[in-house]
Amino acid sequence: MFYIEDKNFISEEQGRHLDDLLKFDLPWYFSPDAYPGDAAQFLYHIVIRRPEARTDKLFNSPTGPFFMKLFNQFTERYDIKYDEIYRCCVNLTFPLSFLPTQHEDHTFPYNHFVIYLNDSDGDTCIFNEKGTEIEKRITPEKHKGVCFEKRLHYAEFPTNGLRFAAVYTFK
Repeated sequence: MFYIEDKNFISEEQGRHLDDLLKFDLPWYFSPDAYPGDAAQFLYHIVIRRPEARTDKLFNSPTGPFFMKLFNQFTERYDIKYDEIYRCCVNLTFPLSFLPTQHEDHTFPYNHFVIYLNDSDGDTCIFNEKGTEIEKRITPEKHKGVCFEKRLHYAEFPTNGLRFAAVYTFK
């Protein structure tokens, strides 16, 4: 499985800026489902819309250039080439009392990049190639970035407090 993890790609200044964004600057929107029909309510802030929902601008948020810089820092550090970012969204999840739905974000080939924005429980679970068992569990740690290939996956809900993550998909 293609997987890269880095706990040190974000500078202290960028980390402080991320903290400030979460405290003061992001407008949040409610979604009744994380995956259609699953009732996994969460809040989100779209940075880059999916291609089918875009207008003439790449960024949906004034935070777009900052989140793009973080993405490029990671991809340049690991020599990851990409053609397009399909989406970038900051997600805020909270304790819910049921299991999340395993899913893929797109029907076509893509990769994931996730930046965990706070320390939390609520692991990201990535399934094996057959989709039959969990191959990798990722515990959210503040400012850790992870990159992995298209796989069935889900994010567990935190049991206590909030879980913030910036989620990108790209090819």
